[in-house]
Amino acid sequence: MSARTRESRLARVERRVRDSWTGTPGAGLRITSVAYGIGHDIRDLLYESGILQGRRLPLPVISVGGLTAGGSGKTPVSAALAAWLLEGGCRPALVTGGIPDEAAVQRLLNPDVAVLDDRNRRSAVRRAAEAGAGSIVLDSGFQHRKIRSDLQVLCVDQLSASLPERRRLPAGPFRERWSAVARADAVVLVRRGPRVGPDTLEEIQRWAPRAIVLDCLLRPSGLKPANELAERRHPDGEPVAVAGVMWPEPFFGAVDRMDVSVGSRLAFRDHEPFGTVQLEAIRNSTRDGVICTLKDAVKLGPLLADELPVWYVEEEPLWGEGERRLRHGILLTGSSGLSEGRIDWYRGDAS
Repeated sequence: MSARTRESRLARVERRVRDSWTGTPGAGLRITSVAYGIGHDIRDLLYESGILQGRRLPLPVISVGGLTAGGSGKTPVSAALAAWLLEGGCRPALVTGGIPDEAAVQRLLNPDVAVLDDRNRRSAVRRAAEAGAGSIVLDSGFQHRKIRSDLQVLCVDQLSASLPERRRLPAGPFRERWSAVARADAVVLVRRGPRVGPDTLEEIQRWAPRAIVLDCLLRPSGLKPANELAERRHPDGEPVAVAGVMWPEPFFGAVDRMDVSVGSRLAFRDHEPFGTVQLEAIRNSTRDGVICTLKDAVKLGPLLADELPVWYVEEEPLWGEGERRLRHGILLTGSSGLSEGRIDWYRGDAS
């Protein structure tokens, strides 16, 4: 028997909007989507025409981003790319965009990589250069066109890509038109389960013929403690599964497939702060602890340190065909010295 799922009020609103993406959104959502799209298209046109120009920075910049508002998998992918650079002898710094939980996740995944969290990305890059960094991984950088990236890595999550219509916010999850994939040097299809629907990889390759296109499965590899109480014991009884992410269903499915039982499931809005109301909902759901995503664990672990053990589901990235070429391009860019223009992706053994 599956665990019962409950939602916060804000998560319920978010789910109802998300549910409309698979059908016909209401008139208000469609009108707002058109207005949003016009504004975004004008901005893109100004950049494509050269009226607006991104600024070249003193370090090679590898940008990692998504087409959608959350759930694209860019955080684990950018962490993996930073780890590749570190393993390859580069001195990467990872720059995030002012969302504290994302910066905390990056510091946990890459403790030997400098992580700078600042909405002013250019200022953060300058500080990284002054601290001795040799290259930059720019998290959430695909739409941040004020900075000229040397290599663009775009993450596309399978759930959003499989929607019947790829509408823009708020009638759909997309920030940009689907055709924006052509702007990327590499496109990573991120999934947390088996491939579903038509072969999205082939479709992406048609839209971005010169890009490297590959998939990345984020496979659960076990539970890790997020506070001292969790370090002392293993999950037993009926812990609550907690997910404050755009697509909570794949996480709950992963927990169901693990050798652990949960008493209930509690969904929160993506990036919803854990204040008094949210924490009380968790406390009322269990006396046996919390199993959550890593993004939620960096907040809940300290907040519940004296009350409940908190574990998070560790994910292992399993790369598909094309990993070697992507890794080569990342290392080639990261070791190129001063940023002097985009790397020729198809040079040498990158092909």
